[in-house]
Amino acid sequence: MATVVGKGRQSLPCIVCGRLLLNVEGAVNQPYNGTSFTTCGHYGSTVFDPMDSRKRLVINVCDPCLLEAAQQRLVLMKTEVHQPPPELETVIWVPEKEEEDETQASPAAEAGNQSTR
Repeated sequence: MATVVGKGRQSLPCIVCGRLLLNVEGAVNQPYNGTSFTTCGHYGSTVFDPMDSRKRLVINVCDPCLLEAAQQRLVLMKTEVHQPPPELETVIWVPEKEEEDETQASPAAEAGNQSTR
């Protein structure tokens, strides 16, 4: 059975400076004064890019190290933007007009309709 690291009082330490981080009470690797990052791999990594989508790596970075990196412009922030759905034209449906348009557009269709009447 694998050992669960980050369970109990202590979470994983900061990967940058090694600072010990404490967990939020009752949590598994949810550090106070830090942030936990998870990745399922990265195309281009020569170290971790498993084809098994169930596996993840987890690291912690303490808040002071994260702020220092941000001040040095070393941190990107992504915002997920959901595009609005395409707008649809809405008109009142008039079946008679639609049938007229179809028969005018296709004389063959009109001839077929006459033969079955």
